[in-house]
Amino acid sequence: MLNVSGMHHIGRSLLAITLVSAGCIAQGRVSGGGTLAGGAGGGGTAESEGSRSSAGTPQPKLDDFSFGLKEYTGSYARAWITNKLTKFKVGQQCWTKMIDDKQSALHTASFYTSDIEEFAKKLTGDDWSNVEAQNQGIALQMIDAFGAHFQLTIHVDGDDCDTTLNSLWMRYWSTIGKALKDYPPASGNAFITLEVTPAVRDITVTVEPDGSTFRIIAPRDLEPSAWDDKIEKPFRKRARASS
Repeated sequence: MLNVSGMHHIGRSLLAITLVSAGCIAQGRVSGGGTLAGGAGGGGTAESEGSRSSAGTPQPKLDDFSFGLKEYTGSYARAWITNKLTKFKVGQQCWTKMIDDKQSALHTASFYTSDIEEFAKKLTGDDWSNVEAQNQGIALQMIDAFGAHFQLTIHVDGDDCDTTLNSLWMRYWSTIGKALKDYPPASGNAFITLEVTPAVRDITVTVEPDGSTFRIIAPRDLEPSAWDDKIEKPFRKRARASS
């Protein structure tokens, strides 16, 4: 026969097990998404759970695309670039195709994020991938702080989009990354909006007097002539002297 103190001990143990189990269940949550999805703190139909960096700093929850990029490249730094510094305003069907590793959006993002790393290195001297290998928490802090100097928003009209290797809007996106790497603005800042729409037939680029704010409007369905030069030229014109 159990004495009273033994029964109290068993009761406390069962209660502790119940609380731990409830806590574990609560950890696995999925957040709903709307018709638009994106990184840079934006939506996404689901988010991967945050973990802890080598410094013990909680890592940010990644939208589906950024998590897919981390799986594709093996790099959290690359994922943080799309998650913290890049915002996608696209339809739900487009987003679904973007996160499919059998399509080419993750491939394009791997090149874009590499270019943004080089762009940031030219401006700050920080090598995010090298820092990540030593201390993920510090790398995240660096990327997060760089958000005060760089943001890219991509808006593709329509619910669906082309995510094949020769996708026009993804080539625009990749060209922007390369232009920043090759011609970092003298202002030290770049806040860029890429609007891809069927309503226009040619590229137009508007740059604010600050030399930091760029608005690019580009055709969605028809490829204009010399479009890559039209995107790069405003960056060349405002590049640092050493670029």
